[in-house]
Amino acid sequence: MNDDPGKATNRTVVTFAGELTARKNVGLLLDAFAGIGTGEARLLVVGAGPELHALRARAAARPTPEELAERIK
Repeated sequence: MNDDPGKATNRTVVTFAGELTARKNVGLLLDAFAGIGTGEARLLVVGAGPELHALRARAAARPTPEELAERIK
């Protein structure tokens, strides 16, 4: 897996770039992206603002695809 967002891959990268405020509702984007079964796609959020720490915590609380696979028996 390539964790360098600047390095070219065959993977689709959906990007949000902007101020991380409640008005932008990036949390909804996180929820939607997690809920659509994105496969190899990745979400890249670039920005700063008052919602930064809450969004990081929200994203960190989400299971990885590997963790989800382990839960399905």
